Amino acid sequence: MYLLIPILIGFNWNGTYQSIYLTKYFSVRSRALGALTSGIAATAADLFWGWFLDIKRFSRPVVARIAWFSFVLVLLALFSWQVANEELYSTIKPKITLDWDNEGFGRAFAVNVLFRYFLFPPFYVHAPSPHPTRFLFLRILTKSTAS
Repeated sequence: MYLLIPILIGFNWNGTYQSIYLTKYFSVRSRALGALTSGIAATAADLFWGWFLDIKRFSRPVVARIAWFSFVLVLLALFSWQVANEELYSTIKPKITLDWDNEGFGRAFAVNVLFRYFLFPPFYVHAPSPHPTRFLFLRILTKSTAS
């Protein structure tokens, strides 16, 4: 149960944080591109992690541990990258507005897409729980923290 805390924090806090980041540093058309690519990234994540968590070669607890540790390590790296971007852009004078034809756009934009790829709590919640009633309880718990 306590292992869900990083997922709940990352899932709920990150959506707001990424929206503020995009609004503060990106042009309108870059934000539109962000909406499109984040949807594509989320779909790719759903397909990949759904396939990965259904692999029968490993037991369900082993697959859940692999998914959880990969989630934590990658999100810590992405948060570090995001903080470095924020620090860089906050010190630039005049204030920066990134568009897809600006130098450095890829560095600033990629972190947003990767965040969207790694935030998919329903799969994390279902993986360690072979019992349908426990899965339902954990899913309700993650959904309730989103509102």
